[in-house]
Amino acid sequence: MSAIDEIFELLEDGRWHDIKEAMAKSNLQEFKVEMIYGFLAEYAFIDFNNEQKKAKLTPTTLKFIREIRRIEKGRRS
Repeated sequence: MSAIDEIFELLEDGRWHDIKEAMAKSNLQEFKVEMIYGFLAEYAFIDFNNEQKKAKLTPTTLKFIREIRRIEKGRRS
């Protein structure tokens, strides 16, 4: 699984997660997680609180990921 996939997996609960959680999940250094968070925020995949260094999926991204998960489950059945 790629680091971005692991970060999306962490964030798919719709709650705020800080960089330390993403570091633990992805085994990446802090600056790499910050780069990924920055990219995802720039293209509106996540909301990023720069002060608290926390991120969560935007409602649109969350809806998209949940729909993909639903479709994937249907294919496995």
